[in-house]
Amino acid sequence: RVLPAATPYTGATEAFLTSGGTLHAVMWDHRREPDLRTYGGIGSGVYRSTDGGDTWQRLGGGLPEAGPGVGRIGLGVSPSDPRRMYAIVNRTSGPFDAFYVSADGGDTWTLPPANAELRASQSTFGWWFGKIWVDPDDPLRVHVAGVPLMTTRDGGQTWTADYDSMHVDQHAMVWDARRPGRVYLGNDGGVYRSDNDGDGGWVKATHEPYTQFYSAAITPANPTRI
Repeated sequence: RVLPAATPYTGATEAFLTSGGTLHAVMWDHRREPDLRTYGGIGSGVYRSTDGGDTWQRLGGGLPEAGPGVGRIGLGVSPSDPRRMYAIVNRTSGPFDAFYVSADGGDTWTLPPANAELRASQSTFGWWFGKIWVDPDDPLRVHVAGVPLMTTRDGGQTWTADYDSMHVDQHAMVWDARRPGRVYLGNDGGVYRSDNDGDGGWVKATHEPYTQFYSAAITPANPTRI
């Protein structure tokens, strides 16, 4: 374990390797049991290593200081400009806290203009999302997971929310390296494809041989019946 956790319930949700060998890791302090749900804590934070993971530094420079109210954090690093980074922070209680932008590789962070749609996109359960995707060719075009898909084309200055093109609750996005502009999106409703870098034109997959299980039950009188 190269990055010791702050508490027994702290774990890494994301890790990024950028040019020059710099590593970034997002840690999340959370605990979920039948009678207890805690989605944040002193272990939540963004860490950086410049020596291959031997030593780590918790990033500050404007990001929230360690504390019980820091919930899940989503991190985005621009592939075409690794010094351009984004972070979305949600509170332990669930709602959106802030969106941050860094232009110097995470040394300092600033707050772009507040946006009501971005705040609303996290609803009261921001821990369910915590993902940022940066266009591999455009460091200012960014998508954020939420109930709708949130998109900014100017590095977080303005945002649009897409409630109409796809099912709600966004969770996964990847660019197709073989097809410029092609993006795949995964959410609670299935898989979608855009040939416009995720900026509209979404088409839903028609054959999806899988489902999302919500619960299971065993018959008390006959444990073989599930």
